[in-house]
Amino acid sequence: GSSCQSGNCVEGRCTAPTAPTAPTGLRIIDTFSNQINLAWNNDATNVKDFYVERSTNGSTFARIPSVTIDKTTFVYADLDLNPFTRYWYRVRASNTIGSSPFSNVVDATTKDQNFCNDSVPVNAPTDVTATTETSDGIAVSWKRAGTNEHAFELQRADGASMSFAKVTGIPVTSQATYAYRDFNLAPFTKYTYRIVASNCKAESVPSATAQATTKKLAPIGGSCTDSLQCESGNCVGGKCVLPVPGAQPTPTTPTTP
Repeated sequence: GSSCQSGNCVEGRCTAPTAPTAPTGLRIIDTFSNQINLAWNNDATNVKDFYVERSTNGSTFARIPSVTIDKTTFVYADLDLNPFTRYWYRVRASNTIGSSPFSNVVDATTKDQNFCNDSVPVNAPTDVTATTETSDGIAVSWKRAGTNEHAFELQRADGASMSFAKVTGIPVTSQATYAYRDFNLAPFTKYTYRIVASNCKAESVPSATAQATTKKLAPIGGSCTDSLQCESGNCVGGKCVLPVPGAQPTPTTPTTP
């Protein structure tokens, strides 16, 4: 696909780019009094990101605000929910062309508040690192520091503001180290990250912070994996190239449904 001007190669031929197919196998992987953890499968090769929609009646869905999930991540922890309440979910994939159909719908009821009786404090995550990958992406990693966490909330401050906002929620599993690729960032901009661990009883204090600065946009001939990374706005075959004369510009941000 990377050798095609369209970025889309099917059976050895360059074809017009298309929206991704729908995620499959959406499922509930855990439920607490204030949190529901989701997972899904992805069979598409042209996904840029995912987003989750939630409903409290099974028919009227709304996108969970401010949460767009990187194409390499197939889980989400929905936090700060009401106890003993039923929620429905569906997931959609998107790219620069458009959005996929919705996944299957799943539902779960959060547990009663009395379910949560953990009185042990939640430890803040440790060893937080932020590593520059591209002009629009930074990889963040951290380690869990306790045994009673249910989820991590990744938070980001843009530029020099130091005003943190939620990026996404990550379910806790048996692993010790966690990672997430933050994306759709501005080029040559410093970002600061921290992690908050939580369970159904309490939150940790924020972790220590980590900072990274996205790369500058690449010039003609520079390496790229996405047109967003090029000064010319055009990435073909892993290199930034001049736009084709007379061609319409390729969209560089996902379509908002």
